[in-house]
Amino acid sequence: MICRADNDGKIIILFYKDYDTIMTLALQQFAKRNVPVNGCYAYLGKLRKDCNDLVVEFHAMGALRDEMLLYTAGMKWKNK
Repeated sequence: MICRADNDGKIIILFYKDYDTIMTLALQQFAKRNVPVNGCYAYLGKLRKDCNDLVVEFHAMGALRDEMLLYTAGMKWKNK
């Protein structure tokens, strides 16, 4: 697995098994949601919209700079 480190953005290479273990441990901190299978797309759509709204709000407050949003398509243009 090739990915970027969270802290400094350096490229790291991990065995997939190690990556899977790290991600499994990281995801265990989140609460499980009881979302029915037929409602998962609506739930994910609402979650995506809520996250998008927060990013826009944080950017408007100055908490997120344009260069932080480089990989977030279209976000940095909404507040200009």
